[in-house]
Amino acid sequence: MTNLEVLYLSNMNIKPKLPESIGKFQKLRTLYLEDCNLGDIKVIGELVNLSVLCLRNSHLEELPDEIGKLCNLRLLDLTGCNCKFRPALANILGRLSELEGLYMINSFKKHLKSNEDGETSYATGAIEFNNLHYLNELEMHIWHVEQLSIDAHFVKNLDKFIICVKHEEFYSTELEPVGSFRCILHISNIDMGEISGEETFKALLKKADRLRLKDTRSFMDLFKRLDNEGLPELRHLEIGSGSESENELSKLKGACDEEAPPGIFSNLQHLSIWSLEGLQYILPFAQAPCKLTEIKVRSCSSLNFIFIENANGDGRPAEKEETDVMELPFLKSLDLGYLNNLISLLGSGNGDGVEEHQVLFNPRIVFTSLELISLMVCPRIVKLWDKELGRSSFQSLKTIMIDRCEKLSSVGPLSIFSTLVQLESLIIVSCKSMHEVITTEETEELEIDSQVIIFPQLKNLLIGFSSNIKSFYGGSYKLEFPNLISLKLYDLDHLNKFVGSENSSVLFHEENLKCRRSVMKLRVYGIGIWMEEVIPYQTLFQC
Repeated sequence: MTNLEVLYLSNMNIKPKLPESIGKFQKLRTLYLEDCNLGDIKVIGELVNLSVLCLRNSHLEELPDEIGKLCNLRLLDLTGCNCKFRPALANILGRLSELEGLYMINSFKKHLKSNEDGETSYATGAIEFNNLHYLNELEMHIWHVEQLSIDAHFVKNLDKFIICVKHEEFYSTELEPVGSFRCILHISNIDMGEISGEETFKALLKKADRLRLKDTRSFMDLFKRLDNEGLPELRHLEIGSGSESENELSKLKGACDEEAPPGIFSNLQHLSIWSLEGLQYILPFAQAPCKLTEIKVRSCSSLNFIFIENANGDGRPAEKEETDVMELPFLKSLDLGYLNNLISLLGSGNGDGVEEHQVLFNPRIVFTSLELISLMVCPRIVKLWDKELGRSSFQSLKTIMIDRCEKLSSVGPLSIFSTLVQLESLIIVSCKSMHEVITTEETEELEIDSQVIIFPQLKNLLIGFSSNIKSFYGGSYKLEFPNLISLKLYDLDHLNKFVGSENSSVLFHEENLKCRRSVMKLRVYGIGIWMEEVIPYQTLFQC
């Protein structure tokens, strides 16, 4: 046993102290004590050849001074380690000169203390990292910014980090999915205008490829002070608020403005915004990242637009000639929910206000890879597509989900639907003003030789709880769904025909609708006009 090099112990109660015999394992290089209830662990200091020490999720009273004797230690994992923070920790870590990886997320939770008034404060003690010349991986939960003593040069040498600056406990789910991200920065509940060490935070921002700002005040001011390089590594950005009370964030008009460097988000791929009640737009038109693959916006009740022309100080669009076109060639997912005032992706005009007739998808924004459109509780949207929209803009679209968009009268014209050759799923729920899914307004302008419109990939079609829908499509063209698997129609009080321009006693008529394979799931109930011959079997299910 004296030649033992690796020792792994988990879920054990080892009190009042580790056995003295562990100190005899002088060749031990790796020691794991995970999820253990530990007492005195001073004996670990005798393992001078130890290179890996993991105390992940273990409970111990304190990290002893003897740990500083491990001069060959290269990896120290204290993630979730429930022990007291004490100023001596800075000295202990500073002596581990060979350390390459240090992991301390959710560690030292007991360093909170209460004063005579019962208010909680922090027992601060700066952890000095600048002497750890070989450290290239750092995971750390900073309960108070005064604990961070890192210079900008040190940050530049880090290959990988997860740094969480926040007052409340950090949950591992906040990092999911971590994926390929190497430099993750989460900042919460602080005012960026009041911190010391601005250059350090700038260095962290410029290095980060994933950034989450929650209840972080004055972050816009810090963005403006970045150099022209902006945030070159940033691929994933989340900005939001968890506070229900009015604060500085609730007055924020845009997530970024034109005073920030022009290419600040040049490599951004994922953008998530939530619960910023005063937000009127997300980004200026000129700042839109062309590499975006996903946009998700939730619960911003004042939001009118996603992108805006030149932003004035009041957050409204400034006058501009409408000639520029923005391409988002990589955008795959557009997920918008609980946006009570959203009317369009792009705001333009002279700043006098918003127009109810605007369409959601402006012709000046071109999508070629968009696969998902999800709209949930967007009650001011009246129209999705304009007839001037390029027909190739949505050629990759696979899923359309619309829920509680109360002013939407239809999903779109047949001229748009005829180009959605990749569409697999169409879901419409609780759209009270919708009269038909595919409008017949512009069918006479279609340049189609055949009188049959084919939806070659459509597999799932659900329409429910939309009491004013009279038909799926009421025009003269015939529709074919060769791969339809699931058809569900729920609580459509005024539905009297599915496809066709003439009234019929049959809901699905052979002359207007064909499904070439068996529909595996068919559910129809709550239909207002229900005749004896609703579904001729031989018509709907042609194998």
